[in-house]
Amino acid sequence: MTSLFVNTENYRFEPLSSQKEAIDKMIEDQGDKLYSLVDDIVTNGLSPVDLIIVTPNEDSNKYVVLEGNRRITSLKLLNLKSASNLNGNLNCSKELEHYAS
Repeated sequence: MTSLFVNTENYRFEPLSSQKEAIDKMIEDQGDKLYSLVDDIVTNGLSPVDLIIVTPNEDSNKYVVLEGNRRITSLKLLNLKSASNLNGNLNCSKELEHYAS
């Protein structure tokens, strides 16, 4: 997961300057939908028909997500703590700071 960057130029939002901002914006914008997706991933796993599309990052050996940013954000949240411990906390900025590379 640390090799995947949420797209800071996601067409759904204005361009953002960091991973932290991109993830915060996704949480702010998607809110309960995002946490429903987390629950669905925990219950059913990722759907094999919904591909995640990435492109190499020019500055590192990492990848920028072109398609699947909500799924990757959900997986990053799951990496932080289990979905049952999220308790509706929609502002995880401090916990997500390590994604702001």
